[in-house]
Amino acid sequence: YVEQFYKDGIVTIEGVFSVDETAALRGLLDRTIEEAREDLNWRNHPPGQQLSCTEGKVSVLWEVYERCAEARRFTLHPDIVRFAETTLGGPVARTNVGTMFDKVAGTGNSIDWHQDDFYQLTPPPGVTVDPSEYWKQLGNYHVRSNQIEAWTNDFISQVMSVRINIDEQREENGVLRVLPGSHRQTPFHRQESGAQAIYVAEHEKDELIGIADEGSVTIYSQNLLHSSRP
Repeated sequence: YVEQFYKDGIVTIEGVFSVDETAALRGLLDRTIEEAREDLNWRNHPPGQQLSCTEGKVSVLWEVYERCAEARRFTLHPDIVRFAETTLGGPVARTNVGTMFDKVAGTGNSIDWHQDDFYQLTPPPGVTVDPSEYWKQLGNYHVRSNQIEAWTNDFISQVMSVRINIDEQREENGVLRVLPGSHRQTPFHRQESGAQAIYVAEHEKDELIGIADEGSVTIYSQNLLHSSRP
């Protein structure tokens, strides 16, 4: 798995969670979603920073682990932690963000090619930050790769995205699509304008489709180009 991650920037580990464990997590998410719909003033944050709806159904919910501490334990499954520590070469410092993402059926919802090129960072002691320079959501600064130098020298390589697949991932339900190896590129926010479009045009023929069963875990580099279709 580790060698595949280094090569392609993505790996799926099947059978991480049992049927019962997956059902338990689904139940926690369903409860958390309903609570979020009923409390749009959660921690006095603007509703638009808390969730997003498609066709009247919650399609994105941010800060799941802050809302539901019980769900965080799933991210610390031994298989996930072991892979992360082996790949990153050290202990896992923290899990954060916790985003629920649901491709709502029948909406034609698609997501273009992109990198998850943002990182939640806290300014180091002695560093003064101008909030207008950064995207601040739910009290956290979200920093792009081309803004990182003043904060830390080596953050990109220390972060990975972990997707717990509550439902099976198939082409007909908007499965994740990736361009393998694109994680080795310099983040496109650091490159000249248009560099990403050129790369996609040259490599889209090599895309991989992230077929996965429910209860599996897909781990990928935040620098990996990925997308999805309706």
